[in-house]
Amino acid sequence: MDINIGVALDDSDSATDAIANFPLNLEEGKTYVVVASGIVGGNPGFDLSIFDMGLSLMPNPASDYTTLTFDLEKESQVNVLITNQLGQIVKSDYLGIQAKGFFQTDLNLNGLTSGNYFISVQTDSTIETKPLIIFGN
Repeated sequence: MDINIGVALDDSDSATDAIANFPLNLEEGKTYVVVASGIVGGNPGFDLSIFDMGLSLMPNPASDYTTLTFDLEKESQVNVLITNQLGQIVKSDYLGIQAKGFFQTDLNLNGLTSGNYFISVQTDSTIETKPLIIFGN
């Protein structure tokens, strides 16, 4: 989906007041956060940062915990699986029924040895997986 972000002075109330325009192409049906910083035509320059609010893990690499963040399109049961590189489930957390929208939880990684893993979030209608590196355990 193509959108255009216009930047205007702080007392503006109209898109026609834009002093700069930034075209973006975003995937329809996903949730994004767009963060603007800097000065248009100034120093430092103006920048837009776009964050896909799909499944994210912070920190990654991690040692004792990681914060899992994702966006639910509808109310759903949520199950989190951590698997090793052989596909074996090494930890499972049932998070219950969660409401539609932005969701965040800390995952305890204690008891997992250093290495490469995959975290999967299973809902009623989707499964999304991200790699996770655990160190120092």
